[in-house]
Amino acid sequence: MKKSAMKKSAIKKYMQTLAENIKIVKEEFEAVSYCLNERQIRLRCAAKAGSYNRINDRGGITVVHKATGVSRPRIYGGLKEIESTEKTDKNRIGKTGGGRR
Repeated sequence: MKKSAMKKSAIKKYMQTLAENIKIVKEEFEAVSYCLNERQIRLRCAAKAGSYNRINDRGGITVVHKATGVSRPRIYGGLKEIESTEKTDKNRIGKTGGGRR
């Protein structure tokens, strides 16, 4: 095989795997999203993205974003919340003062 054919083959396999991963994450999210509030969605998506990154070294936020429709900044915010040393009040869904304008 030529190098270009090998690259195309590798890219095709990667894209198939990516599509399968997106489908799996989408099915999982749809199964539980109806009973989650805003904070729980943010944390669940962030945890799923972090888990995906630990297994595949990258791409977790993209996969979760495409599968769930949750915005990238919201997923990044969830990752920051998970990694922060100061834990927020479990009774609060959003930040203090983070209501409507």
